[in-house]
Amino acid sequence: TATATFTTATITTTSCSSTAPTTTIAAPTTAPTTLDDWSTAEHKRLEAALRAFPAHALSAPERWDAIAAAVGGRSAAECVAHCRNVARAIRQQPKQLGVNQLGVNQL
Repeated sequence: TATATFTTATITTTSCSSTAPTTTIAAPTTAPTTLDDWSTAEHKRLEAALRAFPAHALSAPERWDAIAAAVGGRSAAECVAHCRNVARAIRQQPKQLGVNQLGVNQL
């Protein structure tokens, strides 16, 4: 199972299938994390690439190839896996007064 150490910095993630921001989570401030061993800089480049290459603009393989090229040093499969792992980590966090441990408002 993937685990991550998060601190108080925040980032806005985008859905793997859309360009609309879907959630704000606490971001790792040191690199790499234990969640796929992605650095903060790589994660930020992935977020930017998800916004730059919307799902409706390219076929899935072309989109993920373009995203991987924009991230640099990561394959399309690694980008897809990281996106899924981040989403899974967010979903698995316990709720606390309507906000989970990653700071995602779940009300």
